[in-house]
Amino acid sequence: MQGFENLAISYNDARYLLEHEKKNIQNIINSDTETLNSLTTQYNSLVEELNTLLNETGVINYSPKY
Repeated sequence: MQGFENLAISYNDARYLLEHEKKNIQNIINSDTETLNSLTTQYNSLVEELNTLLNETGVINYSPKY
């Protein structure tokens, strides 16, 4: 590989970067989990609304397939 001949990193630098990246990755995961939970709540709410509308028109309950 070209350009990596002079690449050097100390153990402490590598450890710091690893810990820093772990925190960043955990923040991304937490953010994605919050977004997924919010979307799931919105989805469930919409399904409930749809079922209410279907019941009012005499149509059987909608059962989404996950």
